[in-house]
Amino acid sequence: ELRGAAPEAVAVRLPGGALAGRRRVVFGVPELVEGERYVLFLRDLGDGTWAPTDLALGVYAVESAAGGALAVRDFGAARVLARRQGRVERRSRRDVRRLRDLLASVRAGGAGYGEVREVELPVRPRSPRADFTFLTTPGARWAQPDARQPIVYRLDADNAAATGLDGIAIADAAVAAWSAVDCSAARTELALDPGVTPFMGCDGQSRIVFEDPFDEIDPPRHCSGMLGMGGYCTVAGGGEVGGVAFERITEADVVMADGFHGCTLWSDANLAESLAHEIGHTLGLGHSSQRRVESDARLREATMYFVAHHDGRGASLMEDDRAGVCFLYPRPP
Repeated sequence: ELRGAAPEAVAVRLPGGALAGRRRVVFGVPELVEGERYVLFLRDLGDGTWAPTDLALGVYAVESAAGGALAVRDFGAARVLARRQGRVERRSRRDVRRLRDLLASVRAGGAGYGEVREVELPVRPRSPRADFTFLTTPGARWAQPDARQPIVYRLDADNAAATGLDGIAIADAAVAAWSAVDCSAARTELALDPGVTPFMGCDGQSRIVFEDPFDEIDPPRHCSGMLGMGGYCTVAGGGEVGGVAFERITEADVVMADGFHGCTLWSDANLAESLAHEIGHTLGLGHSSQRRVESDARLREATMYFVAHHDGRGASLMEDDRAGVCFLYPRPP
């Protein structure tokens, strides 16, 4: 035990999973593998369970190395932005520290995480993590484009206004960007519909929710942290594309974090880019690349690149983004 009083057993809850033929996929959730060791930074969910702080940001895998164990955190699977001295910082894909140094910093003051309860847990045998999959394994797609029907995302006007920006126009641009690709059969639409629903669970509604009204994302610290979460629910029967079988997406949701007001990154253009990225995930697209040093300019410049560009592009798509949605939803001859 390093900080705080810990019970003998700690139940860690991650969003997503599978039950009775239905699957919930959430991007940015860490994958915990049976038999591996981890250092977890946890937050109390108030119901007897705990969750990693900022999802993948709160999980360090322990790896053996000459000179002592390493604590490794991979930013490639998380939606991460940080600021230092007023500038957006593009972090390295892998955050590697000596395990002893990380634990020493926690003992000394929580490594900047504020109030932290950090515990090194013993490994206990369990079944394989078949109930968790990354966004693109196996793939998933909507059936609506095959039937020439639109994919509709619902938005509450009052919730959009709470951003302090032009939330309706931002959401409309982010959704419309994916409809404007000539070689794709996917048609996405925004519908104004009162009410907001939690991101977790499969309720049959596809919603865009701003300002995280249900506190499902950790509050940002000093203009850094998760910008948002995107995910979808699936069942079998998404058809085949290029000889590859897909599951069928039944609904998709996006929730954008609150607390970035007053930060330099908080602008219409930057929020539109981030939302367009999350909409891409809800269509079934993964990241164009997760390499911090990406030599292929086409992948590096894509809106679906794993790091936000915030270069004023707004909700516009790039060549690789268009190629991805055209593969998933090809136009019929």
